[in-house]
Formats: sequence, structure tokens, C-alpha cells
Amino acid sequence: MLSLTDIPHGSTIYNSLVFNSIPFSLLPHHSLSVLTSLIFLSPFLFPPSLIFFFFFQSSTICTPLLFLPHPTHFTPKPPHKQRLSKNIMSKSGINIDPACITVYQDLKLKKAATYIIYKMSEDYKSVIVESQQKGGSYDEFIAKLPKEECRYAVYDFEFEKPGEGTRNKICFIAWAPDEAPIKKKMVYASTKVAMVKALVGIQAEIQAMEKDEVKYESVIEKVLRV
Repeated sequence: MLSLTDIPHGSTIYNSLVFNSIPFSLLPHHSLSVLTSLIFLSPFLFPPSLIFFFFFQSSTICTPLLFLPHPTHFTPKPPHKQRLSKNIMSKSGINIDPACITVYQDLKLKKAATYIIYKMSEDYKSVIVESQQKGGSYDEFIAKLPKEECRYAVYDFEFEKPGEGTRNKICFIAWAPDEAPIKKKMVYASTKVAMVKALVGIQAEIQAMEKDEVKYESVIEKVLRV
């Protein structure tokens, strides 16, 4: 235990103990309130390794006694570095391959493709790009959606809006036909939210179980409502 009398006068430690021998009469009322609050809250404001014991006197505030721990106790620990995965993982545990986002950004920003079709990998551990196409008709795109398998698709629709001219909207299509196995439909459904979130800028979403629900006229009608 170290008292103030053991510290050389004028030293850095001595000068830092500014609370020593300060008459109460020289402090304004609000300063006393703040100081009193600091004294009672000190166990919560200061780390356990540095503890102040205050001894009240009749005409002076207090003389602090310090327990000074070894300097190594104050060495801050390096911040924990979080390892960031290259893949985005959905709540279902399915990873979204970075290539899915890369080709989407090319479609959105560079118009490098008209549509992209995504599917689950063979081991059902990640979403991957199945195909992409620039140009071609909408009917050709619909023909690539399998009758008994689920798919995700992004289509850059170009259409005429009355009174406003030509417009473009990027539409996300979740294709889940009735003929698809139930377990696979459940996996696609639970991964959809993460997929849409990863593809920033989707303007409309279509959930389709039959080809009639993805006909051009039906989709455009839904897109115009957005």
C-alpha cells in the first residue's frame, strides 16, 4: 500500500493526485455534488485493477491511497479478428456462392445479361449459377425452367409504361413447381430470403408454381404494381 507521503513532492504521480488537501470551502456546490458522485460510483467507473480508497477529513476532501498493479496489467488485449467467410450463408445453412452475386452485378450495372438462372449444387450445400443469357426471347427463358425441379432466376424486364416510356425492372423469380420433391422445395423456400438479400437492388419478386404464373403478361402485370 502506497500513501501520499511516500511519493516525492512535485513528481508526476504526486501532481496527478489533485484531490489531496483541497478545502471544501473553495469548491462550488455543484462541484461537490459531482465529486461526491464520482467517489460513490468509483467502483463502477474504474477497472478492478486500480482501486481508490477515500478517507474523509474535517477540512479537506480526502487522501487517496493507491494499489498500483504491475504495468503489464494495463496492457490492452489485441482486438479479436473475426474471420469473414467468402460465401454468404442463409439460415438454412446453404451457402450462396460469390459468383452468384458477381454475375448479378454485371447484369444490373453493365447489362451483361438479360437473365440468370440459379440452382442448388449437387450436394445441396450452396447456390450456384446454372446459366445466364444476354438477349433471346422471354419464351426461351421460360423453357429453361425445369418441370420437376426448383430454381431461382433474375430477369431484367424491359417494358413500356403508359405515359412514361420504356422502363426496366429487375425481377426475382422463385420457381417451385408442384412436381418438385417437397424436401427440395423446403430448402429453396428457406434459402430465398438470404438469396434476395444478397442480390441488392431486386425490384420485384415473383413466386411461381406453374408456367402460367410466369407468363410475360402475368409478370408484367405484377411488376407494374410495384
